[in-house]
Amino acid sequence: MRLPYFPNPLTIVERLAAFDDVTLLDSGGSERGRWDIIAAGAAATLSLAPTASDAEVEQFVCELLALEAGLQDELVSAPADYPFAGGLIGFLSYELGRRLRGFPPRADCSQPLAVVRRHPWAIVQDRRHNEAMLVGVEAANHEISYRIERLLSEKPDTAAAPLVLSRPFRSDWDFPDYEQRFEAVQRYIVDGDCYQINLGQRFEAPYSGSVHAAYRTLRDVATAPFSALVPLDRETALLCVSPERFLTVD
Repeated sequence: MRLPYFPNPLTIVERLAAFDDVTLLDSGGSERGRWDIIAAGAAATLSLAPTASDAEVEQFVCELLALEAGLQDELVSAPADYPFAGGLIGFLSYELGRRLRGFPPRADCSQPLAVVRRHPWAIVQDRRHNEAMLVGVEAANHEISYRIERLLSEKPDTAAAPLVLSRPFRSDWDFPDYEQRFEAVQRYIVDGDCYQINLGQRFEAPYSGSVHAAYRTLRDVATAPFSALVPLDRETALLCVSPERFLTVD
């Protein structure tokens, strides 16, 4: 079913605020990006707490594989060249990778190890042709189509409150710590142990306001073809601005 097209897909996210799990995979308005995917109303959610035991990690993987297998039997509706027709969208953390490799849990891990949702429908925007379409499982599309049309036709009563930090960001490392790690990375490269390392650290600060407003600002200043706004739980969201795709499977 065709829907109104919005140049900024965050407009759709904000108009679907009645759902508490609205997820955006955003081409960022970049010339290298074509598709925007907005999904909500998950039929199933798998999550893994930061304190999960090894048995819970194993159970999560089994349930995730079962969810994936269940998608094969669903009758979906979408144009042939569309990249998504309902399915799984989620977040798998680096910490989950550590756990799957047998490393012990990190004491300072506070975010979910993983959150994956099965979305029976989604709104996909084709930026090349300025078109938007409701895609997904045919039964789900029939059930949700009227509500989606109504929500998209209504502007939110109030604008999202701007995100404001209560204090400046605080980093994990001071400068001497960072300098020491940077020099170690250089030695690894010279010695041939690796050819690339992403030396990243965490910056923390309390805040008030809306993550939607924060993402809108981020999107305005950092256009990237592989961006995302993914709610993980009531207190955590992933805001991503990436210039490159890590992996694609066709």
